[in-house]
Amino acid sequence: MGTCCISIFENIFDIIGLLVPKGFIMNIIEKSSAEAKIARDIFKLPVITMSVFTLVVFASLIVYLYNFENKGVENLKHELISQKKELIKEKVVELVRDISSITASKRQKTKNDIKNRVDELSVFADRLLKNSPKESKEELEKIFIKFLSMQRYNEGRGYFFAYNRTTGTIKTHVIKKMIGKNIKLLKTKEGESPYERNERVLKDGNGKGFYSLYFKDPTKKTDKKFEKIDYIRYIKGFDLVIGTGEYIKDITKKIKKEVLSRIQHKTYGKNGYFWVNDSKGVLLAHPYLKNKIGKSIINLKDINGKEIVKLFISAAKANPKGAFVSYYWNNPATGKIDKKISFVKYFKEWDCIIGGGAYLGDLNRLINHAKVKFQNQMFNFALILLSIVFLSILLSAILSLYFSRKTKKLFDNYRDELHIKIEEAVIDSLKKDKLLQQQSKLASMGEMIGAIAHQWRQPLNALAINIQNLDDDYEEGLIDKNFLEKFIDKNMKTIKFMSKTIDDFRNFFKIDKEKHIFSVKKAIEDVLSIQDAQLKNNNIEVSIKGKDFYLESYESEFKQVILNLINNAKDAICENKIKDGKIEITLNDNTIEIKDNGGGIAKEIRDRIFEPYFTTKEAGKGTGLGLYMSKMIIEENMKGKLSLSGSDKNSIFVLSFKKDTK
Repeated sequence: MGTCCISIFENIFDIIGLLVPKGFIMNIIEKSSAEAKIARDIFKLPVITMSVFTLVVFASLIVYLYNFENKGVENLKHELISQKKELIKEKVVELVRDISSITASKRQKTKNDIKNRVDELSVFADRLLKNSPKESKEELEKIFIKFLSMQRYNEGRGYFFAYNRTTGTIKTHVIKKMIGKNIKLLKTKEGESPYERNERVLKDGNGKGFYSLYFKDPTKKTDKKFEKIDYIRYIKGFDLVIGTGEYIKDITKKIKKEVLSRIQHKTYGKNGYFWVNDSKGVLLAHPYLKNKIGKSIINLKDINGKEIVKLFISAAKANPKGAFVSYYWNNPATGKIDKKISFVKYFKEWDCIIGGGAYLGDLNRLINHAKVKFQNQMFNFALILLSIVFLSILLSAILSLYFSRKTKKLFDNYRDELHIKIEEAVIDSLKKDKLLQQQSKLASMGEMIGAIAHQWRQPLNALAINIQNLDDDYEEGLIDKNFLEKFIDKNMKTIKFMSKTIDDFRNFFKIDKEKHIFSVKKAIEDVLSIQDAQLKNNNIEVSIKGKDFYLESYESEFKQVILNLINNAKDAICENKIKDGKIEITLNDNTIEIKDNGGGIAKEIRDRIFEPYFTTKEAGKGTGLGLYMSKMIIEENMKGKLSLSGSDKNSIFVLSFKKDTK
């Protein structure tokens, strides 16, 4: 290493020899006096020192960049996997929610259909009585009953029944042996009277209404009873109660067939798709295993022998909110076996498992692309840095030559110019004093910039994440006009907020700031919208309760205070590794309470948390200005009060304002 450095310095000296007069170098070398030795030292020592220093810095920086690359790749991989898991979970939960919504909608439509059929027959009965005055009521009733018994719908499954409300005699029914029986005398196995139940329905519904029951399906050769929805209506002219219904199993079967057909062709992202199997392992829907639909795949295994269908069923049933599972499966985009992460959720109503997943091979390609891109950037940066190092050494050598020449002249003339040099030294000392004063001012500015950076950290992270996601969103085909509009709008809000933060800090000590009336709840929601991604990534739930109120004050400064308090709560939750973090914001009578479950603040330091530069965070993670400036804003600028309460398990910051403030 020493030989290498000497060789480098000799080459540098050769280059410098081309740039300066040879006579000057010879004069320095040939001089044997103390002045000449000092001049040579002034020339050599700075060059050697600068060379060693820059080379050490260069080597350290290269090592740092290498470690930074590895750490960055791991962080990127973790982030992409987290985003993918969140996406597939969101898609599966959304699909289950859609199925529930469709099921509810179809059931309501079925209820409306059977109601409309009975209502239409009621209208028909009224017209029959009104338009046939010559026939007796008994004859007209026979006509109506005969017409009613002939009606069928829903491929013959649907039928109507009727009985006399006064006598209870059943006039018509799809089960012939029921005709002529008295409904008042019938009882279910549970001991309930159908007649009494119907009377309650008619009374509560003003002569009409729905009810649920279990009844034998006349289309099935079994005595098993199935859940059914019936609708009845009283026809006063004939003193008849007529009705019809639909079996839940028939409704569910129809809905299930329609929804599974949709799932069969439903996709998301680049290679995302859904599948459905029941709890016994029968495949119900899958875009790439169509030949196995309707068949049992309970023993299906991946290349490592993992029984994945059994895994889906056990994981989904054990976790009502859904669960992630990993295994190896064929990637339809590449045709190769790839590691896959899937999210499965149990849909109790159908007794089935609904799942969706993502292939990690797609993420690895993105990571490798990012890694190559970073390496190219690092290589270019290294070339630039090496050029700067070389130029720095060269400049140092030239400056050293220049100062060594100046030193020689000073030694030659120091006796005659001693008093002048003293005056120059005094002037130079004064300049240094001014420079120290300026550095002190810059240090103060640096502290202010640190405070601003504290406000910027989360928005910058949000911008970075949004920008990093663009490649992934593009690969998944999510980028369209609507996506771009939302993306631009969201990031512009973040940038405007950051810009406004600078303006607010710049104007902080100005007297002529303007006040305006603003909604406290809206201001808090604006702050939360900027922090939404970070809060969700850390599993922190934020809630706003209470009645909104208005303040006439400085909205931007108020938002800064809320941002500081939310950030402190988030940091406490993360540092204490709280799994289900919660931040509760309560608005009540011109008072705001911000409560978190981050572990509270120790009693011995509660009296100091509002002091400037006091922080409980690790070095480099906090300036100690957040709570100090928050208290200044609330109490001096907004004439309110900021205080702390709570326990060892939580912290509660209370912001209170005068009631006459609007």
